[in-house]
Amino acid sequence: MKSEQAKQWLSGLVLWGFGLMLCGCGTTRPVGDERYLTLMERGGRAYAGGRDDTAASEYEAAFQRALGIGDARSAGDAAYNQALIQARKADYEKALQTLSSGMACVRSDGGTVGWDMELLEAKILSALGRDSEALQALDRAALAPGSDAAGVREQLDLCRAQLEWKLGGAEESERILNELMKKNVEGNTRLSAGCYRLRGDLGAAKGMNRDAAADYAKAVALYKTANDYGDMVDTMSQVATAYGQAGAWNEAGDYALRAALVFYGQHRYVDALKAIEQSLQMAQKSGDAELESSAETLFGLIKQKVSGTKEEQ
Repeated sequence: MKSEQAKQWLSGLVLWGFGLMLCGCGTTRPVGDERYLTLMERGGRAYAGGRDDTAASEYEAAFQRALGIGDARSAGDAAYNQALIQARKADYEKALQTLSSGMACVRSDGGTVGWDMELLEAKILSALGRDSEALQALDRAALAPGSDAAGVREQLDLCRAQLEWKLGGAEESERILNELMKKNVEGNTRLSAGCYRLRGDLGAAKGMNRDAAADYAKAVALYKTANDYGDMVDTMSQVATAYGQAGAWNEAGDYALRAALVFYGQHRYVDALKAIEQSLQMAQKSGDAELESSAETLFGLIKQKVSGTKEEQ
């Protein structure tokens, strides 16, 4: 794959790639150690509220608690949750270390590592550029307990298609994707979003930029429905880029401006600044004075935040 295509894939990996479910308590509280269960529930609430740092701390405490009471399998669940959050924040080395510890805990108690842990490992390894190892982890996930459950096989297939595309196997990636889209993936909003996003990647690589933009836009809407706002905004940037490559300056500028606002709201100020600069460029190319004025107004606001963030660091 070309280096720029690889960058685009990795930029979208954090939330598409790690859109897995947390291990946690359901609507009915399970029987077990009260302290551990409370920490896991608090971690889940923090995660749902977008407070990832707090959630990670709660899961670390749950991990320690489970080890302290000799419950290695529960320690594995807590480690998985913590690793998922670390991966979402692009701290891949730490995420892999945490996940490996959790997997070792499960095995130490005679348990078998599930498909979700193996799939998360595959995605972390791929984010680190260790793609051959990622494929091996994905193969293990396909053989792990629970991998034949409804919807799981499709998740594994989508990950395989993404890896094939990243490794330069566009034809195999497209074949897997076409098979996936023949199935009723519309019932799984997140999976459907991932499929449209990958189809956009494949289209963009072929120079079919307007078609790619349309696929990315479908993915944006689906991510929003799934409350997956990180992936939503990353894909919005891809819509803007695809429209820009197609010479549709107005559409590109509008999407870039929208992406900048969402990035800003998510406190991703550097990404917001890049998006607003893209919007300005598109507005100038299209001659859209209203768009240019809006972008210039927001440019100053976002630039202040970027400067402040750098000073804090």
